[in-house]
Amino acid sequence: MSSAKQDFNAGQSHGQGQAKTEEWIASTKDTANAARNKTASAAQSVEESAQQGRDQSAGFIQQTGEQVENMAQGAVDTGYYNTRFRDGYLPIAQMLARHGAIFNFTCIEMRDHEQPQDALCAPEKLVRQVALATQKAQVPLAGENALPRYDDTAHEQILQAASLNIEGNSEGREMCAFTYLRMSPHLFQPENWRKFVAFVKKMKEGKDAHGCLEQVEREAEHFVHVTQPLVQEAAVALMH
Repeated sequence: MSSAKQDFNAGQSHGQGQAKTEEWIASTKDTANAARNKTASAAQSVEESAQQGRDQSAGFIQQTGEQVENMAQGAVDTGYYNTRFRDGYLPIAQMLARHGAIFNFTCIEMRDHEQPQDALCAPEKLVRQVALATQKAQVPLAGENALPRYDDTAHEQILQAASLNIEGNSEGREMCAFTYLRMSPHLFQPENWRKFVAFVKKMKEGKDAHGCLEQVEREAEHFVHVTQPLVQEAAVALMH
């Protein structure tokens, strides 16, 4: 009788263990199914997002072709999220403002019509976009020329860009600094140096400058004469 009871208890224990095992297997299957469903749902969501991104990209190419032509193409290709509906430079300006830094930008001397048509670039509009972004973020804007230029056309463009004559610039602010590139033997050629001295004089006067460039060049002739020995020495030094 005792042996039969032991067998019964063992069988009952075995049955309970088997039931728990089956219950665990069922629970595991449910978890696996839930995971598969979640993965499938996530995959579908990713695919939908990707498709939406493709649609938006196609829309960007189709709908903002004019905008692409109205900004420097290089800026579009650098990875900035910069479209017709979003200013890609404003977040950069805001970040610099938080850290008390200066936004330094290039291509200040460039004009739109000087660029190759197939480049689809408009540096003047790009500089204006950056100027507006720095104005909104209240961060100082500095500039520099991208290419060595020694002609009056480039100088005038720099003067115009540095004055920040843009819409909404009621504060009359100007660029806080400008870096001129670059010092070379070409800069110290007599004609180039004469133009450069006049350019520096007008930059110093800023928006308060009066008179045409020819008049400023005449006024700057004194400085050209005074600096002539130094210019000759610098030109010789740069040749070696």
